[in-house]
Amino acid sequence: MTRARLRAPYGRGCALLAGGLAAAVALTGGSLGEPPGSRGPADDAGAVRLLRAAADAARRVPYRGRRYLTVGDARTTSTVVHTPGTGTAYGSVLSPDGIAADPPSGPVLSALLRNYTVRRAAGTRLLGRAAHLVEAHRDGGRVAGRFWLDAATGLLLRRDLFDVQGRRVVESGFSRLTIGSGGPQLAARLPSGIWPDRLGPAARAALRDRGWPLPETLPGRFRLFDARRAADGAVHLGFSDGLAALSVFVQPGRLAPGSLSGWHRFGQGLFVRDDDLLHHWAITSGAGYVLTVVTEAPASTAVSVAAGLRPRRDAVGARLSRGARRLGSWLDPLD
Repeated sequence: MTRARLRAPYGRGCALLAGGLAAAVALTGGSLGEPPGSRGPADDAGAVRLLRAAADAARRVPYRGRRYLTVGDARTTSTVVHTPGTGTAYGSVLSPDGIAADPPSGPVLSALLRNYTVRRAAGTRLLGRAAHLVEAHRDGGRVAGRFWLDAATGLLLRRDLFDVQGRRVVESGFSRLTIGSGGPQLAARLPSGIWPDRLGPAARAALRDRGWPLPETLPGRFRLFDARRAADGAVHLGFSDGLAALSVFVQPGRLAPGSLSGWHRFGQGLFVRDDDLLHHWAITSGAGYVLTVVTEAPASTAVSVAAGLRPRRDAVGARLSRGARRLGSWLDPLD
């Protein structure tokens, strides 16, 4: 058995990378998440069109400016330049906000429309520009998220996320924005090579057959929307309910508690770190695997998810036994 080395991709900056994994999430008290309930009123078709247009604008509209991310009392900023066909460059090594600054698209947008009701609110202005305001509502009508979309270009200017008590827990967007190409170029870019390999359903199933704990869903309506593998074999899983997201990193090995500098024990088999004001981390291990959870929500979220994901040898063995008994059948061996 090898000891897991907490280096890249477990470095503080590398947790939230391509695919977008920096929105807030919570599954416990005072959280963004909530138990499934009856679906609310139908979506506003105009609001859906605006969100789809924002996803398109994020790819095709050139811009430069400064983005910010605020979580609680902590705030980070970065200059940013987007060039269509080339990508997005940041003045710091990594984007400060990942999915929190990106409009929902693809499976994340599908999850948003599945789990929330989106509606247009009254038009407004932001950064001196006319803006559309789209709100995402929970069952019962409470606002879970707000999107300010530039009326001229469709770009997402700002996004706010709210917990179930109506408190704003994350705010992200532009503090300065210029539309168009030109201006100074930035050399720092997201290091896309860290997670080069996407893991499709067949690849994930093959890893599960070998005992890897790779869930497809999590409590609170969260579904897998991105799965990748690093060159060293570690797996990254991205989950979202359409507004919120979290990262789960899985690698073979076991924890060596004495080597976890900056971490402290939180219950049996769980360790957390609280020296990162923007992100909360929890780590656990079992059955030969180490799992790290990263969120921007309260620390209790990371702990809750990590505790629920902690592999146990008896559970893994039971799954493998069921799979062996069903070899040759067309049934999913993990059902």
